[in-house]
This record gives sequence, C-alpha cells and structure tokens, in this order.
Amino acid sequence: MSFLSGGIKTTTSRAVVDIRLVNTVTGEIVAAEKAEGDESTTGIAVDYEGIDFSNMDSWDDTDIGKATREAVDDVVELIVKNMAEIPWGGKILKMNSDGTLLMKPGSEGNVKVGMEFDVFRVGEPIKDPDTGLDLGAEETKVGHIKVIEDALKGKAAKAKITEGKDIQSSDVLREPN
Repeated sequence: MSFLSGGIKTTTSRAVVDIRLVNTVTGEIVAAEKAEGDESTTGIAVDYEGIDFSNMDSWDDTDIGKATREAVDDVVELIVKNMAEIPWGGKILKMNSDGTLLMKPGSEGNVKVGMEFDVFRVGEPIKDPDTGLDLGAEETKVGHIKVIEDALKGKAAKAKITEGKDIQSSDVLREPN
C-alpha cells in the first residue's frame, strides 16, 4: 500500500564539487577549492520516491539538477582562473645531431616560430617528511632555445639552442621571466 502526501513546503538542494589542480610536471598542487550550488523552491509539492537520473530533461528541472549545474559552472570558472596563473611548460623530446632539438608542444599548443624558452633540468622529487606529500622538485636552468619551425603536424616544434650545452631530452621548458 502506498500513500501520496502533499502540502506547501520549501525544498532546498545543495551540490558540492571539490576540485584539485595538479602541475603534472612537478606534482605540485596548484589549487584545491570547492564550488557549491544551492537551489530552493516553495510551492505545492507531492513527495515521490526518487529522481529518474536517466532522463536529463527531468533532472535539469529538479532543484538538485539546478544546484549541480550552478556548482559545475563555478568549477569551470575556478579552472579558467587558476589555469591563467599556471606558468606555461613544455618538454624536450629529442636532441638532433645537427644541434637542433624537438620540443613539445608545437603550434597545437600555440608555440610559434621565433618564440624563446628557458630550459630547466628537474631534480629528484622532494617529499614532506611529516605528510609524505610530494612538494615538487628543484629545477636548474641549463640553457635557452629559440623555435625555428613547426614539426610533426603541430604536435612538436624544432628549436635551436642559443645558450647551454648539456640539454637533454626530458628537460622542461618555461617562458623566460
């Protein structure tokens, strides 16, 4: 036997999304934040057992659907804001016998002919002895390069070394300060 109940009531739904942005080169946590969405409605309501999550039209019309969309929109804003503050980085892919090198990215990553980058060697990872968390690694500047052409259909670029002699594949690239 089932009963329907009804009346005037206020329903409030809350959605929370936790986000952590990690620099994949250093392992450093760049940002750890949460976004929240709230939605309330007051009106005549009929209680029901659940929500049909397979029907997106009905999900979008629910309070929890609206709260979730608000939280996800806030997460996207947090990502955009924090990504703008993360320094650009690339990597040396291969050293060529003619003194040039291949690096990633190429034009697909907005690298253009004439751009210049500092080259850094990443040291061993440093861990916090109390928490075990990866704190990143020390970097040592080992050179400077200048992009001379796009390569591998935009996935890489060819560059010449303008400073330094001990540049190796896996060294990382940063925009000069």
